[in-house]
Amino acid sequence: MKKFISLFLTLFILLSLFIPANAAYVTGEYIVSDEYADIYFSPVSTARKIGEVSKNTVVEVTEIRNDTYGRITLQPDGITGWIKLSALKFRENGKPTDITGIKIKTLPKKLTYIDGIEKLDLSGLSVVSTDKNNNEAYITGYSVFSPEMKVPGEKTVTVSYSPDGKSVFTAEFSVTVIREDAVCISAASFPKTQYLENQLLDLSGLSVLTEFSDTSKNETLSFEEIINDSDYIITGCHGEEHGSVLSAGRHTIKISYKYEDISCIFDIDVTPRSLISLKIKKLPDNLTVYSNKEIPALDGLILEAEYDNGEKEDIYHYSCEAVCDPSSFIIGPGNTVTVKFGGKSVEVDFRYSAAVPQKIVLEFKDKDGNTIPVNFIKGEEIDLSGIRVRLVYTDDTFRYIDDFIMSSPDYTVMGSQNISVEYLEFSEVFTIYISEYNSKGDVAPNGGDGKITAVDARTVLRASVGLTTLGGKLLFAGDADRNGKITANDARLILRASVGLENLYITL
Repeated sequence: MKKFISLFLTLFILLSLFIPANAAYVTGEYIVSDEYADIYFSPVSTARKIGEVSKNTVVEVTEIRNDTYGRITLQPDGITGWIKLSALKFRENGKPTDITGIKIKTLPKKLTYIDGIEKLDLSGLSVVSTDKNNNEAYITGYSVFSPEMKVPGEKTVTVSYSPDGKSVFTAEFSVTVIREDAVCISAASFPKTQYLENQLLDLSGLSVLTEFSDTSKNETLSFEEIINDSDYIITGCHGEEHGSVLSAGRHTIKISYKYEDISCIFDIDVTPRSLISLKIKKLPDNLTVYSNKEIPALDGLILEAEYDNGEKEDIYHYSCEAVCDPSSFIIGPGNTVTVKFGGKSVEVDFRYSAAVPQKIVLEFKDKDGNTIPVNFIKGEEIDLSGIRVRLVYTDDTFRYIDDFIMSSPDYTVMGSQNISVEYLEFSEVFTIYISEYNSKGDVAPNGGDGKITAVDARTVLRASVGLTTLGGKLLFAGDADRNGKITANDARLILRASVGLENLYITL
């Protein structure tokens, strides 16, 4: 018995020598005790380093792995990583209630920014907490609130820290936002500058060169880029803008950059002419209205304007003004809308219907009459955008709508799948089919029969000279030589395949 006790004590002492005193780590706040502690991507010895923290930094360990690594979150980046626990010391006397405030220990390296271009950079920022004895400890779990960086001036950046989720301590530092060093702007190319009265202002040919103190920043922007860049403003002396109807005389167009004290101008000249007549060339697409609260849409309307110089021009609906009193509409035809342009006007009669929507109907032909395919090969683009949707009313009138919702096809699913179309409370479903395999040459009869025969060759030969049409999947199948065209050579290859002299079966 004495020998057993002696052996047990010996083993206990030996084992104690190999168990570190702080082996039983727990989650909570720690202080970095080493000069620097590396942060790793994962809790393994081969993980790559993603950052580091310096001595006396307070970190929150939220997870322990193998009593070796602890998970922490780096601030202000919000990056999660793993730190070796041996580099830490448990913050026994650092309870959140001991903190009396925070302060900025070191400012970020960058304190000056160009307005609207550069974002707040917190590299170099460090924050410490203080207690009632003025002891400091680096902290990482703080939040930073960035000020508006688009307007020049001195800005205040606020740092917020809540150690217990209840108490909130803040500290501030300042950054300076300066104007971009733009020197001047000028027209690199001019748009059309000579017009006739009542023509539309067209600025599409305009491009602008913006020059900076640092010439490497110089840039030339097209009109499309300018109108999509909030730093540029285009104004006319009379409120003209791209697409405006022009009156006779000289018009000055101004392009301003950012602060509007850097700008360039150019003039356009509009030669006077007299509009002597205005008539309807094409009526609006839809002459039925279903609401006596809104002015009817003129979409599709084309007017013909004739001038004193003998010229005639088409005037489209977006250049016209519609005038009417919708509240006076009566059910049936005879509801007049006055359309004005250039001081003259014409009248368009609309039919007011009290009918209400009853269903939607899908059309699988686009506006040009082309059939929209619903059979596809794996890897082939699935384009259903040409499908038209009619909203049908209780009086059997209809109008085309484009604000419907169509479900998206799943490109990974082979075989048939349903696609839904929804508008208001109405819905319709149609089916598309995606094939994983395709046999080149299998085009007849009526979309392929799983075999390649002389009938397929004859169909492709007729298609090559325009006697029949292959569309969608069949067009793909008929192109046996894969050159993107249907020719007599495709028919020849298919005929050879029908007697076993060619193998056209492929996997996409």
